[in-house]
Amino acid sequence: MLLRRIVKLNICNAPAPKYALCVWVFLLAFAAQAQQNLSLIKTKAHLFDQKYLPYDSRNFITGSILYKENIPDMEDGYLPENIISVEASSLVLIYDFTKEVSPLMLNNELQADLKEKGYEILFACSRENCGDVQGWNLYLSSSILGDIKKQHYFIARRMVNDSEAWYVAFYVNDISGVPRGVLAISTTKPITLDIFTINKELQLADSSNSSSFFLPNSAIISPAMTRELDEWGNWLVNNPDAEISLNGYSDSTGTDSYNLKLSKLRAESVKKYLVNKYGINPDRLLTEGKGKSSEVPDNSARRVDLVKNRD
Repeated sequence: MLLRRIVKLNICNAPAPKYALCVWVFLLAFAAQAQQNLSLIKTKAHLFDQKYLPYDSRNFITGSILYKENIPDMEDGYLPENIISVEASSLVLIYDFTKEVSPLMLNNELQADLKEKGYEILFACSRENCGDVQGWNLYLSSSILGDIKKQHYFIARRMVNDSEAWYVAFYVNDISGVPRGVLAISTTKPITLDIFTINKELQLADSSNSSSFFLPNSAIISPAMTRELDEWGNWLVNNPDAEISLNGYSDSTGTDSYNLKLSKLRAESVKKYLVNKYGINPDRLLTEGKGKSSEVPDNSARRVDLVKNRD
C-alpha cells in the first residue's frame, strides 16, 4: 500500500515516466536553514510497506550486527557492534525495486546523492562486513531477507543547526533477484502528523504506483487496504469524468488458470468496494485479471494495481 499523510512527499514535480518513483522529503516545513529538497530515490520501485514512529528515543545502528555468545548479564543473540541513541521522529519505508537495478547500484546512488546534499556518512558496510542478515531482520525490519553477500547498509546525517539534525539510514538486499530496500528517515525536531501531508494530485498522476495487497488465496479486502482505497474513492468522486483500470494479480503459487481466476476476483473485489461505498459508476472502473506476476516477490504480487486512464 502507498504512504498517505505521513510525510510531505511529492511523487516528482513533473509528469513521471511510467513506473518511475521519485521520493522527495521537504525540509523547509521545519526550519529556514533546511530550505532544500532531498532527493532520496529516483528509480523503479513499489512501496511494499511503511511505518511512522513518533518522537521518542531511537537507536541508530552504526556498526555490523553479529551473533554474540557468553556476554556477561546478557542472553546469547544478535547485537550491533555500535549504536547511537537519538531522540527523533522517524518514517520507515520499504521498497521492492525491479530487476533492472541492483542492491549495489541503489546503495551507491543514494549515498552519492546524500553527500551532494551535505550529508555525512556515519557508517557504511557491504556484504559480509555488515554481519548476519538475520540480525538486520531483528533490529531493522522483519521484511529484511536475502543473501549476506548482496546486502548493503549505511547511515548518514545532516546537521541543520546545533540542536537539529536529519538522519537517513538505508539497508538493501536481494530477494530472489529483486532488490528490497528499507529506508528510514528521521529528524530530531519533534513533529506531528499534521505537518506530514501529501500532494495527492501528484501522487495519483503516476499511474503505476498504487497497489492493494491481499492475503494468499484471498480476494477479501483487509482493513489495512481501505485507507488507500478510500482516497481513490474520494478522488473519483471529486473527478467525475475520470476512469481507472483495476488490474488484479496473483503470486506464483497454483496453476495458471487458478491464478487468472483469483486475479480477476481481486480486481472485482476492489471495484465492488468503490461502487458500494462511494457510488462510483461501474463503467468508470475497468477490471482485468492479469494472472500471476513474476516480476516481484510473492507478497507484493498479491495485489490490484489502480491505474488512472482519464482525468
